[in-house]
Amino acid sequence: MGERVLRYLTMHISELDTPVPVVDYDIARRNIRRLQEYCDAHQFKLRPHIKTHKLPLFAHEQCKAGAVGITVQKVGEAEIMAQTGLTDILITYNVMGQEKAERLAHLTNFARISVAIDNDKALQSLVWAGSRASAPIGVLIEFESGGNRQGVQTPGHGGRLSQGGPEPLRGGVYRADDVSNHSEDSRVPPEDIAAFSQCGDRSLGGLRRWNTECLSDA
Repeated sequence: MGERVLRYLTMHISELDTPVPVVDYDIARRNIRRLQEYCDAHQFKLRPHIKTHKLPLFAHEQCKAGAVGITVQKVGEAEIMAQTGLTDILITYNVMGQEKAERLAHLTNFARISVAIDNDKALQSLVWAGSRASAPIGVLIEFESGGNRQGVQTPGHGGRLSQGGPEPLRGGVYRADDVSNHSEDSRVPPEDIAAFSQCGDRSLGGLRRWNTECLSDA
């Protein structure tokens, strides 16, 4: 195994078998800096999604450049990133079931964790995880913003979901935009986006209280 690794490390690019992805490290670092500089200039807080590379190396580079944290799609990705020392992680897909909820609770020993949800089953998994976590778990209610993929469909649905925990579920709202999947007839009306935002604004204050009460019940 060691000889095989050494062989790959000493190969010239022309010796690589195809197909194979090749990343120029200097160009990648330059792109990371360019995006962060753009966000800084426009006062955006950048939380890049690691699905573009799935490598802790580049996730650390992004955070060193100024990102506030990283975004992942599932618990397993969060575990790998936390093991390498990344400490602020948003999971943007529903965490379902006791097994994943237990792993989520364990992650709070190593990182600040937030999760996006859009249904009651995911909410109950977070309630279970929150009762066993060692630190608060941030909660965002995801709303469908035109991609026809996931998220609550109406402000009313989001409001009802925010009331489903042991205390009103508080934290904010989240939208996942994929412009390649948008069509004009699938876009959310501006008044609904405003209503979603107002729902999130009203919910921001009590996240710590909700998690604290979950922890006290453990």
